[in-house]
Amino acid sequence: MDVKQIIEDRKGRLYLLTAKGISRWDNEGFTNFPADLFFHNSQLNYLLEDNQGKIWVSSSNGLFHMTDEEVFHFTMSDSFRDKFINHFWLDKKGRISFRTNNGFIQFDGKVFLKVS
Repeated sequence: MDVKQIIEDRKGRLYLLTAKGISRWDNEGFTNFPADLFFHNSQLNYLLEDNQGKIWVSSSNGLFHMTDEEVFHFTMSDSFRDKFINHFWLDKKGRISFRTNNGFIQFDGKVFLKVS
């Protein structure tokens, strides 16, 4: 299993991103989030923790948000218009900024906005 990325959240849990999904270590053991069950078999690209402590996952099939037990998928019907997210980061104002195949998008916590 090749680990693509490791992040530690503010609760001290480790998230390991692999081609097969995400594993979270919480000092008691691993919780696995397989790509085929939780991420619609997407290619997972990056992990990010925002200023509120939410874990975000960029993928070939859009954006995902993880809670302790669930994974939520943001789709085109959620105003997210580009499926493939190449990379993402937090800007100085705490917004999540995305680089997609069709340009840049920002999420301010409520809506996705195309950046021109």
